[in-house]
Amino acid sequence: MLHGIVALGLAIAAACAAQTRETFDERRLYHDFLAHFFARANEGARWKGMALQRTTPPKAEFLDKDHEKEWESLRSHLGSLRRDTFDDFRARNQERQELPGRVDAPFRTLWLSDEEIKTLFGKGARKGWRRFYEDHPRLKGILRLSLAGVSADGRQALLYYGHQHQPLAGHGGFVLLTRERGGWKVAAEWTTWIS
Repeated sequence: MLHGIVALGLAIAAACAAQTRETFDERRLYHDFLAHFFARANEGARWKGMALQRTTPPKAEFLDKDHEKEWESLRSHLGSLRRDTFDDFRARNQERQELPGRVDAPFRTLWLSDEEIKTLFGKGARKGWRRFYEDHPRLKGILRLSLAGVSADGRQALLYYGHQHQPLAGHGGFVLLTRERGGWKVAAEWTTWIS
């Protein structure tokens, strides 16, 4: 009898711990990625936060029209990328949309809409960045994020990011994350552009 109760308890615990694409905590994924990204971007501890764009970037910024060519390219740079993760990423990022809920960033965050960015940079990049840093001297630029593509079992995720902090100072690319005990960890990263 005791053996049966223990086995039932273990089965319930395993079911509760299991995540799938439908049940994974997207806010935790973004939080863990942002903690990693900001720690790297804030090497000198000068910055207190970052601006985040509310909407995802246009797909033309990071999706190739040739689905198979893109799959091969990403797989060659992000070795353990799974096909189901890639397919979910493509499906979720066909249209621009708002990031899910309020992403819980582990640093001071300024949320910017497309309209606010257009207003800020409407008179040119140099003037826009000057004004940005006059208003927000302790924020390190603006970060754009895609929606996460997630494997069917909820254990792997693919994100695109683009970070700009001056007219010709920025970079972007893809990051592959894996869910481990304690959260999401960066497994591989591929920088696809630098300015």
